Amino acid sequence: MAGTIVRAKPHRLSTDNAWAYTHSNALREVLAELEAKHVPAKQRHPSQNGNAELFSRTLSGGWAYRGPFTGNPAPKHSRHG
Repeated sequence: MAGTIVRAKPHRLSTDNAWAYTHSNALREVLAELEAKHVPAKQRHPSQNGNAELFSRTLSGGWAYRGPFTGNPAPKHSRHG
């Protein structure tokens, strides 16, 4: 299947119970278009919210703000001579 582009779409979105998620018409519309389900974490149950927090920490740590990947730098020496 060389050259095939596979596009994945989410089946569900896990979030905390922030008002911005639970009362957002825009989020409801996007999820309806994707045929995905919104799964808010149970209140006072931080272990369910761990993945969302880790993702948020990864983004805020700069991963999302780096430039586009343009390739690996050229090697300084070759193994083959």
